[in-house]
Amino acid sequence: DGEGSIKNYFRSLIQLTVSTNLANIITGEKLELEGTWGRHATYGEQFRVEYYEALLPEEEESIINYLGSGIVEGVRLATAKKLVAHFNCFLW
Repeated sequence: DGEGSIKNYFRSLIQLTVSTNLANIITGEKLELEGTWGRHATYGEQFRVEYYEALLPEEEESIINYLGSGIVEGVRLATAKKLVAHFNCFLW
């Protein structure tokens, strides 16, 4: 129904915490999630993830954090800052 579509649209505009077992997720990483909403008797409304996709960062600080997270062997925060400063907008 239309009401469910509107609720789901507004939920896509807010930041929320999703508790689930997803492999290889980096803290602060942006994700595109697909799933269903449900209600847990103790914890209330929850989102059950059925599919996810990690999105590449777009902001400078996010790119630095992503590259410095250990995702690239040998690159830590200091090196990530140098890479972003050198390549600037050519990273993605």
